[in-house]
Amino acid sequence: MRNGFTLIELMVVIAIVAILLGMGIASYNNWKKKYDIENDTKRIFSALTEARIKTFSEKRVYGITWSENPFKRFELRYDTDNDGDITDNPGSEKISEITLKGSSFIGSIGGFKKYVKFSKEGIAKNLGNIRASNLDIIPEYNCINISRTRIKMGQWNGSDCEVR
Repeated sequence: MRNGFTLIELMVVIAIVAILLGMGIASYNNWKKKYDIENDTKRIFSALTEARIKTFSEKRVYGITWSENPFKRFELRYDTDNDGDITDNPGSEKISEITLKGSSFIGSIGGFKKYVKFSKEGIAKNLGNIRASNLDIIPEYNCINISRTRIKMGQWNGSDCEVR
């Protein structure tokens, strides 16, 4: 009567587990990248929506700014001296600073501006798209389209943000 496993049987089981683990890690990494890009897209969308809502309630110019393009960090700001500018210091104040976890993002805003601001009426003054710079993984949401009266998330098709 046999009690236990042979060395060959044990090595085969370990090899099978190693192969399955290798495939699982690759799938997990792709899923994590996709999740991070979607999550960051939603964070930018939330900041833009918050800025727009605050313009309605406080009748003050709000927006988001970033310093480099592509960016991994942006700021939610408001105009303190009522000149309509959220990028001047002093004259504007930072509410929060948000660091993105996934890919860098590219702001394709009219006139190569590095900010999006909303007038006191809640109308976007800078139109365009903000999208993830990493396009080798395509999550459901990886871009934001900013029009005068709407902010919508979508998927980048290579030349435009197809809103969903």
